[in-house]
Parts: sequence; structure tokens; C-alpha cells
Amino acid sequence: MPDAAAQRALQRQLPSVVGALEERVIADCEAAALGSAACLEVLAWAAGESWSRREARTDYAERAVTLAETHLAADDPRRATAYIAMARAVEGPTSDNLDCEKPCPAIVSAQPWLDKAKSVLEAATPRDHLALALAYRELGGNLYAQGKRVEGDALTDRMLDTLVAGLPDTYARLRREIDDLIYNIETTGQQYARAEAMHRMRIAATEAVSGEGATLAGDYAAFGRNLARQGMFEAAGQALDNAIALSTVHASDDFEFVVSLLVERSVLAEAVGETERAIALMQRAMELAGDRTVEDGLGLPLRVRLGRLLEQVGRSDEAQPLLVEAYIADPDNIETLSTLAQHLAKNGAPEKAETLYRGALAKADAATGFDAAFADLSRAYLRMGLGRLLLEQGRIEEAEAELSQGIVEWQRMVPWHTAFLDLRFLLAEAKLRLKRPEDALSQLAAASAQTSGMFGSANPLRIDTDRRAATMMDERLGLHPAAWTYYARAASGAKNRIDSYTSFDNEAQRELRGYRPLFLQQVGAAWRYSERGVDRRAVRIHP
Repeated sequence: MPDAAAQRALQRQLPSVVGALEERVIADCEAAALGSAACLEVLAWAAGESWSRREARTDYAERAVTLAETHLAADDPRRATAYIAMARAVEGPTSDNLDCEKPCPAIVSAQPWLDKAKSVLEAATPRDHLALALAYRELGGNLYAQGKRVEGDALTDRMLDTLVAGLPDTYARLRREIDDLIYNIETTGQQYARAEAMHRMRIAATEAVSGEGATLAGDYAAFGRNLARQGMFEAAGQALDNAIALSTVHASDDFEFVVSLLVERSVLAEAVGETERAIALMQRAMELAGDRTVEDGLGLPLRVRLGRLLEQVGRSDEAQPLLVEAYIADPDNIETLSTLAQHLAKNGAPEKAETLYRGALAKADAATGFDAAFADLSRAYLRMGLGRLLLEQGRIEEAEAELSQGIVEWQRMVPWHTAFLDLRFLLAEAKLRLKRPEDALSQLAAASAQTSGMFGSANPLRIDTDRRAATMMDERLGLHPAAWTYYARAASGAKNRIDSYTSFDNEAQRELRGYRPLFLQQVGAAWRYSERGVDRRAVRIHP
């Protein structure tokens, strides 16, 4: 083995040694088959070799272009190889262009060569879809580097369309390009609407070419997340349902993947106010996990989440054993502490509940690494519970401070998540008790505006949010005209929902019974409204 000094000496000599070998290969090629297309490939390869000096790369590329234009027909697609090699040689290494003033002259100078490559490949018959797509990719990258994002996006779209046209031969490349693009534009640019089209393209290509169920399950899951980030919750739920159905059949041996999909779907159901469905999904995940204990890393979050959901709907007896088991396994888990505090507050132990809430908040403040990324989410949950507890104890100023900060953290992390809507209603209650009705009204209007912007009029959560806002305006603020407006909107949504029933089953009958008080409240608000000088006959009441 050579010593370190000898190794460094060899490394210094290596570029010149490789350069000499390149010249020897090219010389042999030219001597054996001057003007052949094979020499063109060799020259293009040499032009792209990382060991070559920049001057050598440019020389090889120029020789490739000369060879192509001398010996190949004008419409021969192999000319594109020489043009792309020339563009890369002109552009030089990425490191050379990092500090130049944009747009870098070298990058601008490379574009005409890429345009020529594109034109040749577009005119070729039959069309080489893969080669043309890669030419679009090169040109798009050049345009992005010049700051021409719109033009770059257009070339990226053409690249994808060309790969789709070349299916099934181009399937592997299409998936690779879409995977990279989705990652980049969702994680760095957060262009979810643009990524949505790519998700749809990837799913369609996989269904048409491979039909591989486990792959499709992952594609539908990623698609669902994309739609949820855009606020398209119904479509997101359908995508995740597809992912669950596919994974259950085609990826049943990967039970952790299936469980993770069930948990994701449960989170989405909770976010849109479907708590009972969220519970059913978590119970299904628990059944699939089987005898996994809290110690194995999977059982703990399942138990905590299911326990919290059960606690939310008043099923404390079912929630308690899950929470106790989770707490014993990991007494520092923030979600466990939050849910256990909620349980204690509901069951007559407010002092212990407050201690747990504040201890959990301190742990959230001290979180690092992965946990720190979700600290705002944890704090928002904790402040919602602590604020409710403080309100019940009559500590209004403290409650107002916690709830106000909780809203800041909620909006900073997941503004679309409706599980935090109670923060606004609780803060409205605090503002009322502090004799600040305008601030209370602002919180009620914000809650209604959020669900109105997210859901159609017949959505149960939107109906309930408008009803709750109307009730506070009517009964606590005495704002009967404003209350009537919100009651009317809620009642209209309820009527639309009733009209949408396809059968009058038990669930439909239960919903209808739940909406009867709403129509009565609307009537009452209309009477109180009319007592202020408005003609009752002008006030429309929904049946």
C-alpha cells in the first residue's frame, strides 16, 4: 500500500492520466471509423467526463458538433447528443456558476444548444420519447437557472407529457421524475396545486402500466396528503380510503404501513369533525396491531390517540384503561399527559389536571429534534384543555391568555385543522365574561368563516359551527339580527343535507332529530329579530 504522500501524488496525476486515455480512445475511434456515429458517442462521453479539464471538454464537444453536422442529416436525432454535450461544456460545472451574477453568462450561452437539441428531437420520426423528455428536462433546468420559472415549469410539464406518451417504455423514468418533482415542489415550494396534477399522473400511469397494488396504495396515500393540505378534505378522504383498501389486499404483510394509513385517515376524520368515524378507524388500527404492547413503539401512540378520541365524546370509562397503560409505559409523553389531564378535569380532579397540563406544556417547550417540529401542535391542544379548565374555575384572565396563545400556535402549525375550533369558542366565552363583546363576536365570526371556507353548506361541522356561533350571539350577546343570519345559514345547510339523503336509515333519522332544535332556534331568533322592528313576514324560516 502506498503511503499517504504517495496517494496524494497519484491523485494529482490522475486527471492528466485520464485525459491521455481519453485522447487515445478518441484517436483510435477516429482512425478506425472516421465520421461514424460511434465516434460521436465517444466524443460526447469525453465532453461530459468529470475528469476532463474545461478546455478539453469544450474541445471534445466542438469536435462532436462538427462530426454530427458534417456526417449526419439535419433531421437525424443523434445530432441532439452533440448539442447537449456542447451545452454542458459551455455551461461548465455547477460550482463555477454558484457565485456569478444571475443570470450567469455561461448558462445563458448554453441555452441555444439545448434549443437545437430539442428542435432536432421534436422533428424526428419516429419520435424517441425518452430522449425528447430528457432534452426538455435539460432545457427546463437551464431556464430555471436563469430565473425563468414560468418557462421552466412549461418545459417540465412537456417532459412529463412526453414520458406519458411513451408509456409503457418510459414508465420507470416517469415515476422517477415525478417522485423527485413532487418532493421538491411540496417540501420546498409548497406548490400543492401544481403537485396535485403530478400525483394524478403518477397514479394513472401506475394503474395503466403495472397495477402494482402496494405501490398504488402509497401513491393514493401521498395524493390524499396533498389534497388535505389544499383543504380538499372530502377528496383527501376518498384517496386515503383507496390507499387503505389497496394496502389491506396487497400489502397486508406490512401491517405497520396499513396501521399508519388508518391513523392518517382517523386524523383527517377528526379534523373535519367526524369524531365517531375517527374512533372507528383507530379501533380498527388497534385490532390490526393485535397484541403489540406499549413498549414496542407502536402500541403507545395508538392507545393514546384512541383514548383521547374516546375522552372527547364522553366515553371516559373506555378511555381510562388505555390512558393509564400509556402513562405507565411513558409518563413523559405529551399527548398522554394532555389526554389524561382532560380525563381528570372531567372526573372531578381539576388540581391534578392543571398540574399535568402545565407539566406537559413545559415538556413541549423543551422539545428538541423531531418532537420540536410538532411542539406548536402539542401546545395548542394543551392550552385548549387548560383554558377550558381555567374558565370552569372562574380564572378568566388566565384562561384568556392561554387560549389566545393556543390560537397563535394552532394557526402557525395546522390552520386547517378544525379540531382546534373550540379554542375560538372558549376564547369568545372568556371575552364575554371580561365584558368585551366585540372581541367575542370576532372569534365567533372567525370560527364560522373557517368552516365556510373549507366545506360545502351541507357539511355537518359547518352547520354545527354556525349554530354554535348563532346561539352565543342570540342568547349571550343579544345580537338577534346577527344571530338570525347565522341560524338561517345553518338551517339552510341542514335542509340541503336532509335533501341529500338517499335513504332514511337510522343515521339519517338521528341527524334529523338533531336538526329539529336548530329550526326552533331559528324561529325564536326570527321573533326576537322582529321585535326590533322587522316584519316577521319578511323573515324566511326553513321547515
